Amino acid sequence: LALWPAGLTLPRTRRTLYLGLTLLGVSAIGSLLLEGVWASGEALRTMWLAPRSLDTHSRKFDTLYAFRSYLLVIFGVLLVCAVSTQRKADARALVAATKRSHQGKNGTPDTRPLLPSWVLPAGTVVVTLLLMVTWTLAGHSATGLQTPLAIVANLLHLSAMTIWLGGLAVLLISLRPAAHAADLTAVLPRFSRVAFACVVVLVATGSYQAWREVGTVPALYRTTFGRVLLVKIVAVLAVIAMGALARRWVQAHLNQPPEPSGAPSPTPPLAKVRRLGSTTTLERASTAPPDGDSLSVRGLQRGLLVEVVIALVVLGLTAALVVTVPARQSYVRPFGQSLTAPGLQVSVRIDAPRPGDAVLHLTTRSSTGASLPVTGLRGTLSLPDAGLGPLPLRLPNATGSASTGREDIGLTFARGGRWVLALTVQTSPFDATAFSFTVPVR
Repeated sequence: LALWPAGLTLPRTRRTLYLGLTLLGVSAIGSLLLEGVWASGEALRTMWLAPRSLDTHSRKFDTLYAFRSYLLVIFGVLLVCAVSTQRKADARALVAATKRSHQGKNGTPDTRPLLPSWVLPAGTVVVTLLLMVTWTLAGHSATGLQTPLAIVANLLHLSAMTIWLGGLAVLLISLRPAAHAADLTAVLPRFSRVAFACVVVLVATGSYQAWREVGTVPALYRTTFGRVLLVKIVAVLAVIAMGALARRWVQAHLNQPPEPSGAPSPTPPLAKVRRLGSTTTLERASTAPPDGDSLSVRGLQRGLLVEVVIALVVLGLTAALVVTVPARQSYVRPFGQSLTAPGLQVSVRIDAPRPGDAVLHLTTRSSTGASLPVTGLRGTLSLPDAGLGPLPLRLPNATGSASTGREDIGLTFARGGRWVLALTVQTSPFDATAFSFTVPVR
């Protein structure tokens, strides 16, 4: 609607838009059913065997999904109206041109559109933003710290992603017919500028969202969310690199040099398309030397195809992140402490001290740093603030002995809090040392 209204009349473009609308409708219904399956703890087959038994157990989700469904209907109506209006406008322009050629200026018919030109774009922008709000309020940005700012950032992120990647898909499909490649000599430079702005917005909002949902550098490589995010960042950089190459191609081949001040503005030259063997080329009717007239479209088209394929990978990784607990919530800083006694050094480590089962890694060394075997081990776990314990530890054997000086001990934290772990380490029949330390669990 903004960059290439005439493209709405192309069958390939219309099929692409209608396919996208259909997928949006299917995903709206499917995501609601999947949410019900997950929240109800039912099997996946319940979606088609007994969908009425599913319940999301969330009024918020039910409202957002219902709102999304109604908006999709309105969006579909706007899409059909936009296509119909453009086709009628082209038909009226053709009739007007034909009549002018026969009747002259006095017989020119009224070719004004039925609706003001701003109605459809404005309505589409409003409905699109409202649609994106339904995803924003149902995602990670609606919870946690700085919620208002996160919602705005997520909405900008979705908008930039949709404009950029959606425009790439339309360009890739519309570049195929050689008969329409000439139109894109005017469209590509405009879209290149819009895409660059979208990339800037994506990088800025994506960086903020990454900080908000990860928090610390160790959480990037120690949590599932962080590792998936790292892969997504690599894919995004690849897409940006491909986009930079396409932008350089457009600047080199399609951007017209500025006219000198005071010079008359010539009529924009029309582009011609011709076939040279298996290569589609664009030619601009200009006074430039013949060597600069032939512009290969095939290379640009292949670049756009690679860019769209990588973008699909990015979207898949984004979908995985949406259903993964953010790293800031799932990451727990490892607990480690070294305790020293005469002739003995004890190191303890818990990789993730969170409620539930955990493992205590214990290592004993002599004062010289050599491994010191453990002949006996006893220990308890307690939470004084809640009156829990002391609870005995789950030792790997009856005595807790370890000939290598390394021991893995099972722990169970019933809840968060400051747990007290008491250990008695025996390294000989006559030497036993008691230790006690506090483990923060969250």
